[in-house]
Amino acid sequence: MEKKLSKLTVWIFLLCSIFLTSCKGTSKSNIITGEWNDNIFTNTWSNITFELPFTYEAIHLNELGSIPGQTNDFFLLNEDQTANITVMYVDLLYQNQQNLSTEEYLNTVKQQLANSKNKDYNFASNFENVFIAEEEYLMLHSEFYFKEFSTEGTNYQDGYARKFDNAIIVFLVCYSDETKDYVDSFLSSIKRIK
Repeated sequence: MEKKLSKLTVWIFLLCSIFLTSCKGTSKSNIITGEWNDNIFTNTWSNITFELPFTYEAIHLNELGSIPGQTNDFFLLNEDQTANITVMYVDLLYQNQQNLSTEEYLNTVKQQLANSKNKDYNFASNFENVFIAEEEYLMLHSEFYFKEFSTEGTNYQDGYARKFDNAIIVFLVCYSDETKDYVDSFLSSIKRIK
């Protein structure tokens, strides 16, 4: 588990810390996390459900810690640790940013990642409109060179975001060339509940 969590640090906490490092206040949103029933995940608030793919394991989010104004819903890691997927909710009321648009949020994420000393990110020139569980998201695509332990090569990080109920729902997806098809298949398997 320590090896897995060390790899998660860059993926999760870079994005989780966006907007939150200088915020003060208490959570004011009605964000509700989902539940696992065997290998089925359901979140009635964000209106998504999916079956855990057999090649992934779910990491309990309490192992990742928490950041004020940020709610993590689930984290999935594939068996060879070359892809991971998480869903998090950014509480806009906590940050007094309820008028912030999805595009403004992603532009801020892009700027924060571009200024990061941890990775050298290359970004797509435009956001892409994509659908997850029949809802429209804006996607920020980036790629970077990765080297840790005996693993190295080009990796990709996509942030899918949409504004919902005074929050920004973010799917953060990290993958390699070898795992892109698995990630795409998983994202297309997420269903709308209602």
